[in-house]
Amino acid sequence: MSKKQNRKSMPNWKKLVDRDMRLYLTWGRVIEHQADLLLALELTGARVTPVYELREGSASGPAINQIEKIAVTRDFARKKITVGQQYRANMEEIVRIAAGGDPDKETFIHRYWWTKETTIRERGALVVAALPFLAHRSWKTGKIGKPNSTFYAWRAEMYEKIGELLGYYGE
Repeated sequence: MSKKQNRKSMPNWKKLVDRDMRLYLTWGRVIEHQADLLLALELTGARVTPVYELREGSASGPAINQIEKIAVTRDFARKKITVGQQYRANMEEIVRIAAGGDPDKETFIHRYWWTKETTIRERGALVVAALPFLAHRSWKTGKIGKPNSTFYAWRAEMYEKIGELLGYYGE
């Protein structure tokens, strides 16, 4: 049996927690993009309010001119920004609750899920760099090495708390 076959696969609820936590980063990029789009549209100088109604008498369905297209795009961008900000605010509240007021656990969550999209091993290294007491230390050199058992206990605890708050764990 190979090493990969011997490992247990990650439970589905943990995959859902990872997906939702990683969406925090995605929404950050979406908000930035939509804000840039809004700025570009505002620099065009067209100041209109979107109206969504069918035009009567048009043979090929509703026709949209450039000003209406700008207005609809602007309205949609604002809605995306609002939805993204609400999602991020909800996730930040979930993190505060899951960490239980412990700044180290909040740092753990921020570094593990919200720093950048990378592999699990690299995310662990990011956490260990910020919280060196969660790693093995070399007796000879004093260098920080791989995560220790406390790191894995914290990670399991954070998965369970966040999974419970999101409604995935304990179903």
